[in-house]
Amino acid sequence: MASAALHVSEAVSLLNEASDSGEIPGAAIAVAVGGEPVLETAFGFSDRAGGVRTSPDTPFSLASVTKPMVGTAVALLAHEGLIDLDAPVSHYWPGPVMPFDYGQEPTVRQLANHTAGLPEFARFIAAGESTEQHETLHAYARAVFPPGSRYVYSNLGFGLLGAILEQVSGRRLADVLAELVFQPLKMASAGVGGPGSIPGAAVRYTPAGSAYPAYATSHPGASDGWCGVRDLLQFGLAHLGAASGLPGSVRAACHLPTAPWSRSMSYGIGWVVRHQGPHRVIFHQGGMPGVTSQLTVVPEADVVVAAASNTQTSVLEEVTHRVLSALLPGYGPPPPGDGRFDAGRPPVSTAAVTGAWAGTVALRSGAIPVTLDINDGTADLLAWDGGHKQPVTDLRVTDASAAAQLEGSVPAAELGQRLHTASLVLHRARTESLTGVLTASVQLPPGAAECADTLAWPIVLQRA
Repeated sequence: MASAALHVSEAVSLLNEASDSGEIPGAAIAVAVGGEPVLETAFGFSDRAGGVRTSPDTPFSLASVTKPMVGTAVALLAHEGLIDLDAPVSHYWPGPVMPFDYGQEPTVRQLANHTAGLPEFARFIAAGESTEQHETLHAYARAVFPPGSRYVYSNLGFGLLGAILEQVSGRRLADVLAELVFQPLKMASAGVGGPGSIPGAAVRYTPAGSAYPAYATSHPGASDGWCGVRDLLQFGLAHLGAASGLPGSVRAACHLPTAPWSRSMSYGIGWVVRHQGPHRVIFHQGGMPGVTSQLTVVPEADVVVAAASNTQTSVLEEVTHRVLSALLPGYGPPPPGDGRFDAGRPPVSTAAVTGAWAGTVALRSGAIPVTLDINDGTADLLAWDGGHKQPVTDLRVTDASAAAQLEGSVPAAELGQRLHTASLVLHRARTESLTGVLTASVQLPPGAAECADTLAWPIVLQRA
């Protein structure tokens, strides 16, 4: 144990250097070996202006490391017979999730492993903004691809899982997670909500060192968790089986890889499952404005690493890699070429989609007419409501879908005047129809202390 602690201490020295140099405002890391903590330490400040230093108990914003916690709660209710993982989402959520007739509804399990057909999405809410999460889910949570047809990492899926937990339990998400996960595992620093609801929460900083204004997200089940690394380590130990509180069947359900998305990685229920060298690694990372987090569990080696920072940084991932490399023989980076399956699919001729298409985009304010002219991959044009035609570039067609970039703006009221890029991903559902998603990603100037939304709307086109 003493030798393990020495190796770990040497590996985390990079965090101390980054803190001393001002590269990161604050960070903390905790490591367990053989089911027992060997290191719990912190660097820098959780609040620079207030002179508050970080500690292993400082609640850091977790971003997507919230997902393993929500996934665990879902698996616990499934263990108790209150949720059927393979039942349609409509059994538990009253809102519509099917804008197109794909012949099947997404299931709860598909929400939990990102194969429900939902699009990429991120929406941030400034402190005091009155947007209600269920309103966002009703407006944007749409299965734009056939359920089970592809892996698309979606905050909307875990936003819906959070709402389902509330529907089934009759309580707020924060209370459900406290009762099912945080209290049984004695995670006193853990919570869900905006910064104002978490005592002692770390301030989130831009890479340039400015504090972000307080914010939450419109998908709290995906992104709004907070926790100190000491308690995050305890959560990891519970998934290792070294801490009481989680039945073995719950751990097994969470760690079961049901959605492969690269040659070595799959998704379970709220967890990524990866084979790295001879080791099976269960982990999740989190990142959003002012947030980097990572939780890694190596079951067969009895190792857990929990780390967090109050800025976006690559240092945390490097330190985690160094710790695991120091502790695990044969641990190394993912194999070369370990990309996503869909990224490697060869393009095919555009002939199947060449021609004129017409249909609608279901914006939040209502459906608007849209046309798309595809001319063998060149001079492709898209027009809204009969207006000016905008160029479509980088068209890529595979045997099942087409993807392209849009040189122009999306006429969605919620984007306002914000600069954004746009893209189309279309599924060839039938010979004469295309269904899919229009996505807009807000672009911010360097150093801006703002949060950039990614919004998505269903699109359906028929041959004109």
